Amino acid sequence: MKHILGIDPGPEFTGYCLVEAATMHPLEAGKIGARQLVLLASAWKHNKQYDFAISCESVRSQGGGHALKEEVFLTSERVGYFQCAAEFVLDVPFFSYTRPQIARSLCGGNFGDTAVYAAIQLRFGVPKEGNPWYILKGDTDRRSAFAAAVYHVDLQRYGGKK
Repeated sequence: MKHILGIDPGPEFTGYCLVEAATMHPLEAGKIGARQLVLLASAWKHNKQYDFAISCESVRSQGGGHALKEEVFLTSERVGYFQCAAEFVLDVPFFSYTRPQIARSLCGGNFGDTAVYAAIQLRFGVPKEGNPWYILKGDTDRRSAFAAAVYHVDLQRYGGKK
């Protein structure tokens, strides 16, 4: 695939980042509703604008007998929604990875947004006007979607555990 659509699903809004796999340049990024994202991706596919696979951040059990928040269940539903859309509507490959998998790869294990963003800056530079990463500035959901796409590309290039 020439492009990876990174997705950071949320119960109401979803961060997305379309990344050119060869250069890791983000081409489009935003935060929109799940249905709007599927419609956007469907337009890309229909117009043959981008050849892409989906890399979606998924949720995992918190373990230890902790009660799960409603937000976790709603986000899990969104992951399933995107998986079904990938298979039945878009006909594109779908991959999902947990935040710990992505964070371990990018920043050695700290799972917080700040650590992931710092790792992105170390690897790709500070987002400044005029550089490709500027569209990631100021929104953690877009950056998390970018991180999901980068993790997938890294797995394809260098192998390793999923």
